[in-house]
Amino acid sequence: ALSRNGSAEALNNSVVVSGGLSGFNDNIYGGYARSYVGGATADGNSVSMDGSLRFGPWVQTFGGYARMSGGEGAVEAVDNHVAIGGSAALNFVVGGEAYGETSAQATSLAADNTVTIDDGSVSLLYGGYAIARGDASAVNNVVTIAGGSFGDVVGGEVHSYEGTALAEGNSVTVTGGEGTANIVGASVQSDELTARASGNTVSVFNASVAGSVTGAFAPESSVPADLNGNSVIIGKGATVEGDAVGGAITGTTPGSRADSNIVAVVDGGRVEWDIIGGLSEAENSSTDYNTVLVQNAFAGGSIYGGNAGEGSSARFNNVIIGSGA
Repeated sequence: ALSRNGSAEALNNSVVVSGGLSGFNDNIYGGYARSYVGGATADGNSVSMDGSLRFGPWVQTFGGYARMSGGEGAVEAVDNHVAIGGSAALNFVVGGEAYGETSAQATSLAADNTVTIDDGSVSLLYGGYAIARGDASAVNNVVTIAGGSFGDVVGGEVHSYEGTALAEGNSVTVTGGEGTANIVGASVQSDELTARASGNTVSVFNASVAGSVTGAFAPESSVPADLNGNSVIIGKGATVEGDAVGGAITGTTPGSRADSNIVAVVDGGRVEWDIIGGLSEAENSSTDYNTVLVQNAFAGGSIYGGNAGEGSSARFNNVIIGSGA
């Protein structure tokens, strides 16, 4: 749906691909809604792929895609789904994306979207993606990977230019396959107000990850960020070549908090570098009440309950080293 004089909606549509499209090298949308003057909604859409598929190298796939290019209103992508199997090789996959351009006075919401990967390969993968000038939220998006090859994976990605960035309840669960980059439960950025992430989780079993695994991440945050109650589990059959971090805030903006996050490396899991409950690089921040558990597992680097910059607090953290570590 494309509207130049009102709102746009794409509701309850589906795309099923089980063969053909040899050399196809364009985008695939379960539902597409774009408005140049008002709100845009893409809800309840889906894309399913299976069988022998030979796409070109730049195919991007969206369960639901909502975009607002002007005017004032809300843009949302809710309850959209992508399922990938067979031999599909995809450049970019998003369960649901809510994109408010800087030319629009928009808020955005990406919620309850899912991506399931059973086979094939994906270079970059998001469960939900929300971006806007106003408040932006990614809530309860789910990524499940049981096999295949995957690059960077993010459960919920949020960027607000002038408002609050919020990521809650997003999850990534990996039970098989090979990861060539990093996994993040949620990533939050705000350029002016606040960035918050809570209750986001990453679990990895019976798979390898070439990069790091992080429950919640505020990269080079330009505002004080608050990452609270996020978790990472590295379990049986899992190997992480980088770090495992419950909540990580990078950059030099003081006053951030990475508190009450959890990392558990258990039951034969391996982390080759550092394990950190809460990390904040900036001064005058806090990394309190975090928990790290290592039991019947391998830790190749340093272990920190909390790790923060100069003048910061790292209090009441728990590091538990059990048998077999």
